[in-house]
Amino acid sequence: MTILLSSIRNDIGAKLEHSLANLNLITPHIWKKLGENDKWNLGTAYRDVTAAGNTIAASGLKNALLKVNGFDYVPENLRSVTFIKTARQVIETHFANNNFYNEPAIVRKLSNLGSAIPAPALIECMQAYLAVYLVNSYGTSWDARCNCL
Repeated sequence: MTILLSSIRNDIGAKLEHSLANLNLITPHIWKKLGENDKWNLGTAYRDVTAAGNTIAASGLKNALLKVNGFDYVPENLRSVTFIKTARQVIETHFANNNFYNEPAIVRKLSNLGSAIPAPALIECMQAYLAVYLVNSYGTSWDARCNCL
């Protein structure tokens, strides 16, 4: 894990893409066996590449964290911001056209961010939950509603 994270932080181009692909491939299989330090290293690597503006690495690390519900290991401030942005995307998608098709994926993304909602993001997440649960003028997206529960 240390070698992959080092490559993700420092490499560019094909080396970075291969490291991200490998990370996304193996992380779901070894997540339960990883130690707490390795899990926190993955979360801090996501913080570091996000702060550095490396969108390719940030996207790849975010995908790996989403696959294992690993956002509990991302530092609190970035975790809160991620929850808030995703909750706002849920609300925007809910009131947009074609919400029946688009809403379930973004709701699933919000539900996969972690096991607990950070306190600073609680209001936005509750608004997103209520928007999906209470429906809109187009009706109910049952698939999205099931992902909320």
